[in-house]
Amino acid sequence: MKKIIILFTCLFFFGLGWLSSDLQKTKANEISKKEIRQEASYQYINPLLECEENEQSNIIPIKKARQKISALIEKKINQGNIINASVYYRDLNNGPWFGINEKEKYSPASLLKLPLAVAYYKAREVYPEIFNQEITYNGEYDAELNLDDPDKSLQNGKTYSISDLIFRTLAYSDNVSFNLVHRYFVENIDIDTMKKINSEMGVVINFEETSNSGISPKDYSAVFRLLYNSSFLNRNDSEEILKILSNSDYQEGIAKGINDKTVIANKYGVYFENEDDEFLQIHDCGIIYTEPDPYLLCIMTNGNKDKQNELIQSIQEISKIVKENIQSSS
Repeated sequence: MKKIIILFTCLFFFGLGWLSSDLQKTKANEISKKEIRQEASYQYINPLLECEENEQSNIIPIKKARQKISALIEKKINQGNIINASVYYRDLNNGPWFGINEKEKYSPASLLKLPLAVAYYKAREVYPEIFNQEITYNGEYDAELNLDDPDKSLQNGKTYSISDLIFRTLAYSDNVSFNLVHRYFVENIDIDTMKKINSEMGVVINFEETSNSGISPKDYSAVFRLLYNSSFLNRNDSEEILKILSNSDYQEGIAKGINDKTVIANKYGVYFENEDDEFLQIHDCGIIYTEPDPYLLCIMTNGNKDKQNELIQSIQEISKIVKENIQSSS
């Protein structure tokens, strides 16, 4: 009898604890919903959400998409259209994610421009006047010219603010603007501060030896998560960077696979050693603001330079698979 009483006592307190825990979760969810409504003024960030790290590739739509993308990559490799491709997907509100070769490292190329911009915004917290500083372009870095549009290219002899150059670096992926703001940071703040900021951000990149540095889709995606969650910069700065990225003039990768008017904040990169190098890498990573759940997609590819269109098409097809199989089912 005594054992039965003890058993019932234990069950009673267990049930009470479970009920209390359940009520607390319900209350927390209600509070969370209220807080999310208060963040309606932000279009590009959601600073209240942070998701679990566990991969959830067993969810049927995600499993289906992953299988299709894996098959697509394998087919293109066998056909000789690409050498390899890596993918990282994440639902930014609910947290499920999957990866395919997501830890494989690639040359970052123009992807470097986003961490540099984030470093500038972080440095502005200590040096608030930095974005107002001006640089006169005197034709340096002409070997890095990559823009065909004269309205977007820097004009020789003209003076530009750091703020303007950062916008051009992100929105137009302008190599000259990037080199100017990188040089200014090194000379007027210092490279150690940049490395420290990137280390704190969790994305360690060697800006001085870009050909020898590497980054994986999963690691690079962390930059977008930090911005979306506003967990590294303040909310206004996180919002501002993503808004600039939404003005990106590159629409041939992930955006092409979506094929609608969905807002995208993305950064692309194209890398090859030199004109004689036969290998090419093309990447596109960003946040796709679908309703009700925005998602993060990072795709990195490499192949032969004469297969450039195949690399771009691979990114488009992967993006389309994600949109049709995961987002259409949510």
